Amino acid sequence: MELELYARVLAELARGQSELRLVLARYGLSEEEWASLSARCEAALDVPDDSDDASELERFAAAFAAAQAELAGGPASFEEWLEVLAALHRGEALPAALERLKWTLDRYLATQAHWAPRVAKDPQLNARMHVVLAQAQRR
Repeated sequence: MELELYARVLAELARGQSELRLVLARYGLSEEEWASLSARCEAALDVPDDSDDASELERFAAAFAAAQAELAGGPASFEEWLEVLAALHRGEALPAALERLKWTLDRYLATQAHWAPRVAKDPQLNARMHVVLAQAQRR
């Protein structure tokens, strides 16, 4: 539970829309409690080089991505995400593509975190992505 709270607070801070004391207040944390929580979580995430156990890092990454997605209003649809990827594949700069499509960077990052692992594991999604990117390259 601590790691998820840590991820949530960091996701809110990463948006840059609130200062630390306001974010901490939303979670009922003092700055001293936050410092203690941060130290414990950083220690838990510090995986020795000779360790193969990345479970805490994976748990943190999943919690951080979920918090980002929630804060961004959730991930976009697969087809919307493909539209952004196609624009990037054609050479359009990310900021320009996001502005044209009326996306925020938060929404893009949440959508990327949502769909990229699914495409890596699902042959049908992967095939659909390759078709769209091949079509984009021909334009």
